[in-house]
Amino acid sequence: MLADDDAIFSRVMLDFVEKEGYRCEHVPDASAALAGLAGERYDLLIADINMPGNRGLELVQALGAMPDHPPIFLMTGSPSIATATKSVGLPVQAYVTKPFAPDELRRIMAEAVAAGRIRRAVRENHERVRAWADDIGRIKLLLQRGSDMEPGGQSYFALTLANLIASLNDFAEVAEAMAGTEAPKKRLETAALTKALHETIEVLES
Repeated sequence: MLADDDAIFSRVMLDFVEKEGYRCEHVPDASAALAGLAGERYDLLIADINMPGNRGLELVQALGAMPDHPPIFLMTGSPSIATATKSVGLPVQAYVTKPFAPDELRRIMAEAVAAGRIRRAVRENHERVRAWADDIGRIKLLLQRGSDMEPGGQSYFALTLANLIASLNDFAEVAEAMAGTEAPKKRLETAALTKALHETIEVLES
């Protein structure tokens, strides 16, 4: 998501971001950004500081209270010590001044998207493991009560396999996210790992 009230700059940014292979939605102010982020998951928020609703970094503060907010990349054409200092204590991935070099923007976007996807995969994996433990506890109780062993065993096998596949999918997503931020040789190694993970997932699903 790109949040900026400068229509001309936003058009240039949208073109650049989309040419880099990302899908990007534009909103003109902080309230529209909050509404969009509440209804859909984004990999990155690129937000202007000097736009309605964010001149005191109110947008960033509001997002900091959300458990599942995307990485935040702040930009401004009028940098100040006050906003730079304030952003240090907030969940901001990068703070840059306009105009900025394409290579710098490309690097920041790739690193921010990768970091956000890794955080999301870790969080989802943690929640899945916790739910897995609860399910195993219920299967254990079923078996302890002397119920038919076969349904309990089948449930355990199916549950374990489903969680293994989901965890491998998380791992593949992390590998794909990291591939865009690594050196060329490392990218090839990561691509090979991702391919192997997807092949493993297909076999397990079969």
